[in-house]
Amino acid sequence: SALLTQWFTRPETVLYIIDEPNARSLHTQPIPVSGGVAILVAVTLSTTLASQFYLPLPQWWWLGFCGLLIAIISFIDDCHQVPAVIF
Repeated sequence: SALLTQWFTRPETVLYIIDEPNARSLHTQPIPVSGGVAILVAVTLSTTLASQFYLPLPQWWWLGFCGLLIAIISFIDDCHQVPAVIF
């Protein structure tokens, strides 16, 4: 999680997304916002691996698929201002 967050918040990466402050923001300077996706990817990967090796479930791949779906939606929301009604 920490390594992915560090990688996603580097300006030279493709996933570097900046949130510009507006009237509703708590921050006053632009900040990178893709760290949450890195955390979700790490949690999904660790949960999927743990369920595969330590607690075998018949359909363990659903954990990974659902986590990936949430990560994709989160990434789209980080890139664009998407209203909650859409999802």
